[in-house]
Amino acid sequence: MILSSIAILNALSILYAVKKHRYDIADVLWGLNILLFCIYFSTSNIVMFDYSSLSILFVFIWGLRLSIHIGMRFLKKTSQDQRYVDLVKSSKNAFFKISKVFLLQIFLAILMSAVFWNSTEAYNLSWNIILGTLLFIFGFGFEVISDNQLKNFVNNPKNNGEICTEGLYSLSRHPNYFGEVVLWWGIWFINGFTLTGLITPVLISFLIVKVSGIPMSERYLSKKNGFDEYAKKTNLFIPWKRK
Repeated sequence: MILSSIAILNALSILYAVKKHRYDIADVLWGLNILLFCIYFSTSNIVMFDYSSLSILFVFIWGLRLSIHIGMRFLKKTSQDQRYVDLVKSSKNAFFKISKVFLLQIFLAILMSAVFWNSTEAYNLSWNIILGTLLFIFGFGFEVISDNQLKNFVNNPKNNGEICTEGLYSLSRHPNYFGEVVLWWGIWFINGFTLTGLITPVLISFLIVKVSGIPMSERYLSKKNGFDEYAKKTNLFIPWKRK
């Protein structure tokens, strides 16, 4: 049932992407795909009110919030996000575009669910559940607050073309990504900090810091006025006040 839902959801999105030339709809699917794969792999492991049920609840909250947030942004746009324009422009036909965007994302979503793959390795201790919960709450709150701050900044016509340097963006150039990384380390701790599950937080940390998160955002920000001065005064990733 869950795998069928994943297949239908992605198939419909692929049809839409090919017809409308909006491959950036994949961003909306990212959180949902991870959530559904986590539910699929955790189904046989969850016992009512144990650590797995708590962590899957957190993943549900994260995935639903992220998809709604990105979905609202997607609906407001009339053209494809420049990141996806650059990503698919070298592909000769729709098959290669689909492979590069959707099939790759599904593969990464499966890896992101690794934290739920093997419950027999888990250490169900009280301290790791408490620590993981605190990390998730902190990271999730950091991500939500920074997303809202950026949204309010961008929606203000007075800030057109400007860089957001207010609130959490005065401490980090990418506070939303920082929150994302922290919350996934929290989920790993809640789920018993298994060796197999370590794939999840390591993967998201690598993708955000080295691949599709910060590097792409930095290329976009670097084209705006005042970026060099902002970069000198503000940390790239970890929030910290700089002179």
